[in-house]
Amino acid sequence: MNDADFEFKEPKIAGLGGWLILVAIGLILSPLLILNTLLTVHLPLLNDGTFNELTSSSSEYFIPGFSLVMSFEVLGNLTLFFFIFYLLYLFFSKSKSFPLFFIYYRVGYLVFILLDIIFVKMVLPGLPMFDAASVRELFSAIFSVVIWVPYILRSKRVKNTFIY
Repeated sequence: MNDADFEFKEPKIAGLGGWLILVAIGLILSPLLILNTLLTVHLPLLNDGTFNELTSSSSEYFIPGFSLVMSFEVLGNLTLFFFIFYLLYLFFSKSKSFPLFFIYYRVGYLVFILLDIIFVKMVLPGLPMFDAASVRELFSAIFSVVIWVPYILRSKRVKNTFIY
């Protein structure tokens, strides 16, 4: 028997393992982070009267457009919150739709962060364009797109896992 008689077979890389574990962890943690933002940032503004003071034209603290920015942020976060649960369903059912919807989510989140920064700057021009929190969010969103979108598009594990 010589070497020509042996055929090398590359093992089929598939399943929810490898780098997909990091994707899963990120998807599982994301709704918790969004819920934290809604409960610690948005809900207090609505409950303590700050929102009414900032959006009532008769108030001395009135900020034109603030209600639109708040609405954009709350609706955007709620949309992302529920979309992630759909992504989790696609992920754990190994749906062939997962890679495309995951890319939509990552790019959509980046666009959401960019628009939020722009809208806040338009409504509150006295604030710096980028504070520490928005820089962190923006870089996190950019990093996620730059790292995870190519991985989802090129990974053999992704191609072999999401087939149903």
